[in-house]
Amino acid sequence: MDLFTYDHEELARRIQSGLDRMTVNYLRAHGAQVHRDDLDFHGFEHVDLEVKFDNHHLVVRQTGRAADSAASTAPPEADLVSTFQSTFDDRPASAVSTGLIAQWLALLPAGEHKEERAKPQVDPNNPFFSDIKERQKNEPVNPFLSNETKASTTPNPFAPDDSDKKRRAAFNWLAGDEES
Repeated sequence: MDLFTYDHEELARRIQSGLDRMTVNYLRAHGAQVHRDDLDFHGFEHVDLEVKFDNHHLVVRQTGRAADSAASTAPPEADLVSTFQSTFDDRPASAVSTGLIAQWLALLPAGEHKEERAKPQVDPNNPFFSDIKERQKNEPVNPFLSNETKASTTPNPFAPDDSDKKRRAAFNWLAGDEES
């Protein structure tokens, strides 16, 4: 076994009995939808993930002391009961053969889960939304982001006006510089 080869049997045993960080990272790197994966202030790790592939469905929820944290650093009142739930095709993962889970893990395609977010629906009765739509129709587009700066009816506030040109000409004349 080389550095980039996973022991799928070991990963399957971890899925059946309790996840370690390597197994969580493997599942994340192979399309797991991560609902929660964090470490709280008291050193408890919360993992909630789900993988769907090839007509199989794995759901793992685990809460407990992180393997790296020392038990003596957390106060005793913050002690949390460790929980581990793992289901494979709606059955407890411990009831499924390790070989079946290992074969399925080996087939998982590499890549993180890409969640497509639905565009939020706009309430047509929202009075603020109708005002925004009316303003967008009536007001010109941002002149700095479009090519229609010459067609804009409002003057550019950053462009020098005639008074600025006269002031510069007066300063140049006083300085003795006659080119303007």
